Amino acid sequence: MNKQRVAGILTTGNEVLSGKTLDTNSHFIGGCLTKIGISVSIVMSCGDHEQDLLECLEYMATRCDEIFMTGGLGPTVDDMTAQVISKFSNQPLIFNEQAWENCLESYKKFGRKDIPQSNKKQAYLPEHSKIIPNPVGTAVGFVVEVAHPKLQKTTNIYCLPGVPFESQVMFQNYVLPLLFDKYTKPLMFSWRIFALGESAIQCAMQCAENELKENIPEIHISYQAHYGYITYTVSVFCSDDQKQFAYKTYLENIFSDKVIKTFKENLIYHIGLSLNETIKSVFEQFELSLFVIEGSCGGTLSKELNSVSSSNTVYKSGLILGENYPLSDCYLKAVQNDFGAADICILETGAPSASSANKHFEHGSFKLAISILKSRLKKDTEICLLTPEFGWSLIAKAEDHERLYIEKFYKVSSRYPTHIQQNFVASHLMCTLLILEKYLC
Repeated sequence: MNKQRVAGILTTGNEVLSGKTLDTNSHFIGGCLTKIGISVSIVMSCGDHEQDLLECLEYMATRCDEIFMTGGLGPTVDDMTAQVISKFSNQPLIFNEQAWENCLESYKKFGRKDIPQSNKKQAYLPEHSKIIPNPVGTAVGFVVEVAHPKLQKTTNIYCLPGVPFESQVMFQNYVLPLLFDKYTKPLMFSWRIFALGESAIQCAMQCAENELKENIPEIHISYQAHYGYITYTVSVFCSDDQKQFAYKTYLENIFSDKVIKTFKENLIYHIGLSLNETIKSVFEQFELSLFVIEGSCGGTLSKELNSVSSSNTVYKSGLILGENYPLSDCYLKAVQNDFGAADICILETGAPSASSANKHFEHGSFKLAISILKSRLKKDTEICLLTPEFGWSLIAKAEDHERLYIEKFYKVSSRYPTHIQQNFVASHLMCTLLILEKYLC
């Protein structure tokens, strides 16, 4: 039977704490570990100070079965991972020929003939280390098993470089295969819920969650806020095969049904994909084309739509206007000119900054509009967007029998900086496109 174990991630370096370097290693490693059934219970960052690092390791070793440490494997005086692990594991540092050969080979690949003697520091590792090869850099990684005398347990410490493109390659190619067969993948169910906040979702699901916890005591419930929508996730790590089958049955057949019935039209699926990837998938499925006019977002929406590979099969064209463009004119002309010839056309205009506010739009207010070919919608169906919950209304164009025009007023707090307001608008429009999916044909 596979055993459920927990992990800790320790990123090191003064540059991480000072904000000069963004820590992407813990995000990457944590995501990979979760997918293979290893629960991450602690993530810490520590500067290049030996005693602080030892104390972090001591704290994590009492709580974790696996520790993943990044940074501190370079040749300079502030790189002290090997010496810290040497002290922590009570293993002397010894010269490792394999580690030195990796350094020499890397220098050859870089076209350098002479290697500084200071690089020999990278070849001194704790005595019983197992090498983690580094195919793209000078410093190998290593793993050490440390026995904790008080708890009568062992902890595996995996040490990787701090440079993300090195550590991520090493983690994927060499560390994950060591871990994969040991663990049971977690049961994880997620839903995207649009236009509702965390507190509203929790209130709506309180009874169902209480019942869930009674049936699955090990359940983890999380709410992740995004621009205008929430990812609602329930997950459980279980190594008992019979329990796992029972839990999966309950989550699939009972709890999931309660989520669907509770949130109905607010649900967006395709959890494995980002919003822009989901739009691409849906539009390709229905063979739809999209045209965009941005009057205030500065290309934020277009950038999201274009960021997906082969998105040109969906996103046909668009128009990005500057803040000085008359916003009311942009809106009126777009409506009058039918936006464009695509199946679905969307437009946004408003005032994401104080300087762009005018008599038509106060700071933080936006007008959104969508034009849809009626032939692409299911017959005899009322679009949910026209309900008060979503706040869209019909634009009067009685002479046009081919397209449906809807609009809404959208408000974002003016306390947010301009780029945050633009992200809210772009996300709101992308979510709206996905809510339409169930009405397309």
